[in-house]
Amino acid sequence: FRNGEKVYEPYMIPPRRYDAYRDDFPSVSPEFAGNVSPEWNVTMASYIQKGDLVVPPGRYFAMGDNREVSLDGRFWGFLPRENIVGRPLFIYWSFETPEDQYTRTQPRERIAWLMHVVFNFFQDTQWRRTLRFVH
Repeated sequence: FRNGEKVYEPYMIPPRRYDAYRDDFPSVSPEFAGNVSPEWNVTMASYIQKGDLVVPPGRYFAMGDNREVSLDGRFWGFLPRENIVGRPLFIYWSFETPEDQYTRTQPRERIAWLMHVVFNFFQDTQWRRTLRFVH
């Protein structure tokens, strides 16, 4: 959920090994989780309201792009706005991909997808987004 709305993420692959703290965050206390900063271990509970983690003004909750193994905000807490010093320079390549592509894991399917990318590179590249400078 983000801002009270359920976020649809079909590309999310369930983690291979269940970890209660990571996978059921924030409903599980960090007390018994590994790699949690001592400060976050003490303060996290004060930000829980009706089962939701409430991010205070001027702070951000950062998730890693490989959230199954990232030591991100779940482990060290909120990111102060003043620590955000950069912005993306550009999107280097955006390719039209079927929603269920992440489920196709067989070698034959992966080879077929690579061939599709090679033969449809110009047609399926999202040119309106590719090499677009972010301002």
